[in-house]
Amino acid sequence: MTKLNDRSKSLQKNGLIINLNEVPKTGESFYFDQQNKDLRENLKDLIGDHPFSAQMKIMPHVDANCYSLSGNISTHLDLICSRCALDFEYRINENFNEIILIKDEANRHEHYAGGGQITPTELNGPYCTLLPNDQFNAAEFLHEIIALAEPYNATAKGSCDDSCENFQKAIQKGWIQPPNEEENKPENPFNVLKEFKLEN
Repeated sequence: MTKLNDRSKSLQKNGLIINLNEVPKTGESFYFDQQNKDLRENLKDLIGDHPFSAQMKIMPHVDANCYSLSGNISTHLDLICSRCALDFEYRINENFNEIILIKDEANRHEHYAGGGQITPTELNGPYCTLLPNDQFNAAEFLHEIIALAEPYNATAKGSCDDSCENFQKAIQKGWIQPPNEEENKPENPFNVLKEFKLEN
């Protein structure tokens, strides 16, 4: 069980704004779940009434007004299979690794690429989040993480195919159209030769 300090308890009950200038040099960890009413309301448009848990750690960077942010959020989304129209719960378990940079410092750091700490070009490297001031809104950040984790073409069974029982039922009930085998059949490239007549 995660142990909360006094400030984390206050955020858990009342707020979602973290004052970055109050984060100690050794860093600070935060924990959120559905007991936080404000965060629950903020995420409701995405996760409904599903429970959630989120952990994050903020660590001041060696440069002023620059912080590293890492953590995880776990919850579920109510989705519809894009192939067979089955309602299902999609599990979200997202890790995040970010650099928070106060916008006033952005110009001074705009060409900074010290070891790839600020640029997101390296695989699994940290992404940069620019803030206008030292007020970090945990709710907005977690909302964006969940939204970005939603798959574009969600499928209930990983690879929903013609063998899916619900897919066949959906076709029988007319909810979806069966795939046209003739349209999906690859064209024989030699068929075009039939259109030509050989001259003697």
